[in-house]
Amino acid sequence: MRFRNLIIIPSLSVILWAALTAAYPCGVARAETSDTVVWQKIETGHAIIRYQTPEDLKKFDDSVDYSPGEWGITKFFSREKSDALPDRLKKKVDALYERAMEMLDMRKRLKKVTIDIYHDKKQLHAAYTRIYKKDGCPYRAWYIYENNTIYVNANDLTEGMLAHEMAHSIIDHFLIIRPPEATAEILARYVDGHLFEHEIASNRGSKREESSPRRESTVNIAASRDTPLSHAEGFSAAEIPHIISHTHPE
Repeated sequence: MRFRNLIIIPSLSVILWAALTAAYPCGVARAETSDTVVWQKIETGHAIIRYQTPEDLKKFDDSVDYSPGEWGITKFFSREKSDALPDRLKKKVDALYERAMEMLDMRKRLKKVTIDIYHDKKQLHAAYTRIYKKDGCPYRAWYIYENNTIYVNANDLTEGMLAHEMAHSIIDHFLIIRPPEATAEILARYVDGHLFEHEIASNRGSKREESSPRRESTVNIAASRDTPLSHAEGFSAAEIPHIISHTHPE
């Protein structure tokens, strides 16, 4: 009788251990969550913005210099204007997302993209190490298809970079079959490089053909600093992790 009890007790322990293991599996998704990162979130019509401090949120807002235009549909969902940061950011992010959808001609309700905002370069690189289990992050920002998440640094971001990563999310989730990486990259670069084209077109009738400093800065960044990883020195397309749709190299 004692012998049978000795067998039953370890068996229950094994079952309990197996149940806990199934409930908390190890993998990429778990690696992205750090005990040192406490997220707060703001949900917009098209995105879930995750941030850690109000300061990071303000830096993100200052870096993404974009406003809803007359072409967008965001204004119809805003009954009143507000200068509060969360409300302003919701309109801005949704307007940028809708602009990317318009340029791609891919308009339908899609799964909301998550935008993770990290304090600085050091913390962003730590996130890379947790996810890919290796040191030496060469990226300024990146997007992962599997969890539909964009990873950015609050101190190093532009509206062009964010629109580019949003474009990858839209492309990957709009089409039934994901397009080849090179095709998706061409489309995303088009969004980045022509983000303010509708504003330029509306001002063609004026005598002074000059764009705002913000717009000029964005175009220059898209043409140089935001070069796709496959074109960056020291990297080839084959070396890009398959779960990263696009990255911005250092």
